[in-house]
Amino acid sequence: MILIGGQSQSTVLEGKNLRVVSQGEGKTKSEGYLLAMTYKALEGVEKIIRSHLRRLHGPGKQKRVQWANIEKYLARKYPQIHAQFSRVDENNFTLVGRDPFDIWIGEQRAATLEQLEEPEPMSQILTNARRDIQSLSMHHRHRLVKYWTEKIVEETTDELFESMKDAEALRQQITNVHEDVDRRVLQTADVIGITTTGLARKVATLQHMKCKVIICEEAGEVMEAHILSTLLPSVEHVIQIGDHQQLRPQINNYRLSLESQQGIMYQLDRSQLERLSVGEPGRPPFPLAQLNIQRRMRPEISTLIRETIYPRLIDHETTRNLPDVVDMRKNVFWLDHDNTEEGGKADVHQKSHSNNWEVDMTHAFVGHIVRQGVYKSSDISVLTPYTGQLQKLRATMRNDFEVVLSERDQETLAKEGFIVEEISENELTQAISHCNQIAMGLYHVLNTIQKKNSHILSPFDIEYMVLNKGTLGCNLGFVCYELPFQL
Repeated sequence: MILIGGQSQSTVLEGKNLRVVSQGEGKTKSEGYLLAMTYKALEGVEKIIRSHLRRLHGPGKQKRVQWANIEKYLARKYPQIHAQFSRVDENNFTLVGRDPFDIWIGEQRAATLEQLEEPEPMSQILTNARRDIQSLSMHHRHRLVKYWTEKIVEETTDELFESMKDAEALRQQITNVHEDVDRRVLQTADVIGITTTGLARKVATLQHMKCKVIICEEAGEVMEAHILSTLLPSVEHVIQIGDHQQLRPQINNYRLSLESQQGIMYQLDRSQLERLSVGEPGRPPFPLAQLNIQRRMRPEISTLIRETIYPRLIDHETTRNLPDVVDMRKNVFWLDHDNTEEGGKADVHQKSHSNNWEVDMTHAFVGHIVRQGVYKSSDISVLTPYTGQLQKLRATMRNDFEVVLSERDQETLAKEGFIVEEISENELTQAISHCNQIAMGLYHVLNTIQKKNSHILSPFDIEYMVLNKGTLGCNLGFVCYELPFQL
């Protein structure tokens, strides 16, 4: 197996990255010679490009044009004019002191009204300059220098673009050699691990692999456009593994998502797995295989999604004998309160939802669980669907606990400002079913009055379940496991 792209954290795959394996693959004599000659040519082009850049930062960038910046141009384009600026006269005497060009150009003066009304053609000024450069008026001298400067910049820019094209061609030659080496390495692999982004970048190489089977992991979080890019001409079988009822693909524009009224016609965050599994008008759903036995959640937690989303979900025998959460009367409890969110709906500048009471309660509750001495802070996961609440939870809890955020949460908080968001059905499903590797307990802090007025997934269904099981209330129940009484 060979990996392409980011480094895997697995020790089993250590040293399997394509970059590492290709370094140990020997190059042929022709490849080695071609690389050496191409790198040498690239160094020469680099020097030429640097020379062009220096020329571009000379004329036009300085307040006063220097003779050194236009001397070569005049010698090549206007040798008669260039000869008139020589320091050696016809008697072979060398002029000392200021440069003849600096003396000739003098100081910049504003043009007179007559000069502005009747500008002389540049062709006539050049003709006069070829005969006698000293006969030009000061205004014509500065017009001529400006004309030369513009031509130098124009000519140098064209040369710079040509040099850049040469450099790109040489770089492509180097890339082709390395891709040939990568291709030989990949042909020895039975399995190639790659991200969809890496596949798009390496598509030219992978087209030569003649891959017949594509297996996409977490397909429910991959945009359909990315899946389509993996369908190389040689592919015969595509296997998508994922859950279309949990997290959707992440996109930057909310207006293009399924949750937005405007996004219904675009649905960029709808994976191909979801589209094929759910079906469309006129096309029945694709058949899919589902893993029905779960080994993560104790039955009190799994019933929340079994009675709403996964009716065929079966609890493995190992989940039925999990120990109770230490010091808690209930392993699953929904704590109801009547403390409203910060700002409320009247605050039009509010960027995300947050509730200070819930933040303080969560902080105190986590501290209480940790103080029992049974669980570490790394054994506890705190979930919130809102970035505003996430920021407040992190700021409050980081002084007492080691707060670890997922990569997606870190990227969200790193962005400037927050986006007003509502928790979706898929996000709630994912939050409940991914509490931890082994979900011993689940405690939810919420305001049922606000939830009834929101668009959260089946709020009355879930409330009906917890009410009938006695797991919804305004007070948390504690049990002292060392003393025989309850609080």
